Amino acid sequence: VVILDIGAENSDLVVCTKSTVWQRSIPMGGNAFTKAIAEAFKLNFEKAEKLKRTAAMSKYARQIFQAMRPVFTELVSEVQRSLGFYDNSNPNVKLSRIIAVGGGTKMRGLLKYLQQSLQIPVEKPDSFKQLALGPNVSAAKFHENVSDFGVVYGLALQGLGLGRIVSNLLPRNIARSMAWSEKSKYFTAAACMLLVVSLLSLARTNLDRVSYNSSENVRLRREIQNVIDSANEAKRKLQAQKDRASGSAVMIEKQLAPFKYRDVIPQLHQTIISALPNEKN
Repeated sequence: VVILDIGAENSDLVVCTKSTVWQRSIPMGGNAFTKAIAEAFKLNFEKAEKLKRTAAMSKYARQIFQAMRPVFTELVSEVQRSLGFYDNSNPNVKLSRIIAVGGGTKMRGLLKYLQQSLQIPVEKPDSFKQLALGPNVSAAKFHENVSDFGVVYGLALQGLGLGRIVSNLLPRNIARSMAWSEKSKYFTAAACMLLVVSLLSLARTNLDRVSYNSSENVRLRREIQNVIDSANEAKRKLQAQKDRASGSAVMIEKQLAPFKYRDVIPQLHQTIISALPNEKN
């Protein structure tokens, strides 16, 4: 499908397939026809524009269209050249129809001339099937100017998130600059927050240092240190008593060692005496 949007200064040619979109902007639009009429009839732009809009009903219709004929020819020639380039680049794609939109399509005879010259069916939409008109919108006026709303309708679909194509025509360096410009606000906010947090931390540290060095805290720390020293001294004395008790136990053990087997000798004597002859044996 080929979409031809004929605007005031430029005409946009868009070739759409199921998977690709090819576009070319032609620097020629409705104003070129107006300028041709102005030059032919020696009129200013406003009067020439009015004459162009009423050309079909004017008694000078033949002369008006004769004045615009070179522009018709040049526009069709540019479209043919563009479509020829596309055909050569995409030989497997068949162009089935042209959908013409934009204010330039209101010129009588233009679409017929395009179709005859390009040998491709040319259609001009008269409504949007998925669009319901509001109660205060004139249906006649809307259908009369529906070809002017193609871009608006497309932008509305994109705004609703229903567009099938997401593209960005900005040059990469400009898009990158815009992205960094947008992000710089967040970077600045993050840097400010970090600075505030750092200042708060520094202030808190200073407050803690002042509080730590206050006379009351010095007195409390001294008392705590005294308690710790007393506990360590008590622990040392306890360990000394344990060591002394351990030494006494060793000495007692040495003193008792000779008496450890004091019952053995009497038992030995008893055994020897009982083994000697006596009155019983």
